[in-house]
Amino acid sequence: MTRPWIVISRFQGNARDGHGNHSAAGLLSQQASEAAGDASRFPEQIADGLRPWSPLKVYIGGVRADENWTVAARQRRIQPGAR
Repeated sequence: MTRPWIVISRFQGNARDGHGNHSAAGLLSQQASEAAGDASRFPEQIADGLRPWSPLKVYIGGVRADENWTVAARQRRIQPGAR
């Protein structure tokens, strides 16, 4: 079970993201981060022994080079299961 401390969303969840798929991804990343910590949202998972979890912070991307930003993350390829 992965329980991330932070979530970085590349998109903001609004029209500025460019098109519907990007906007949806930005919106869903924020909503999913919030819903994951609400035990009442998924009672069947609680009944199966899973605990609610919310990341400590959700960072939103899509900031342009001439705008203020709060975090920079170097991109790298992640290979699940690799050490």
